[in-house]
Amino acid sequence: MHFIPSFTEKVAIGLLLTTLFTLNSCNQRTGQSTEQLQKDFDNLKVQHRQLLDESEIRNTIYRFSDAANRKDGEQFQSLWAKEGVWKIGPPINVEFKGKENMGASVIKMLGLWDFFVQMPSALVIQVNGDTATARVYVNEVARRSDDKHGNYNLSMYEDELIKEDGKWVFIKRTYHTVYQDAPDYKGLIQPLPKF
Repeated sequence: MHFIPSFTEKVAIGLLLTTLFTLNSCNQRTGQSTEQLQKDFDNLKVQHRQLLDESEIRNTIYRFSDAANRKDGEQFQSLWAKEGVWKIGPPINVEFKGKENMGASVIKMLGLWDFFVQMPSALVIQVNGDTATARVYVNEVARRSDDKHGNYNLSMYEDELIKEDGKWVFIKRTYHTVYQDAPDYKGLIQPLPKF
């Protein structure tokens, strides 16, 4: 099996190589010591890892919304640590525990809706080794299957993630509703394509 770098990894590798070339050129012109060049290189490796971790965490967050939007329980479950906790605060007030429960939980919750679309934005990520925290603001639009009432939410997720088997997963996601409304959505609904 060959390693195929993602776009972000290609950009990070390109930046790293460009910087190394620049450092080497500066070293030749300025006579910078090998020790200083090694320190600079080590610092670049740390920055490179930081960029990759943030990119992988961002992808985990986006895959969460994608799985919810498509009601894909298998993908949703894959984003959680074994002891993961998904807490949805007021006005819903529900909590799910354990990776094995996450896929069925999201399917059951989203089964109440004709459609559901969650759009994440404004991510703030802080990585500390193999753990990380994040804040994610989300905009949600949905319509209930039973009474056809709409649901419009502006919310924030407060996240804790860990690197498990080389992959960033949620250990805890806490959902905070900032604004909720029940507009009358009478528009046409088209199903999402299968992937």
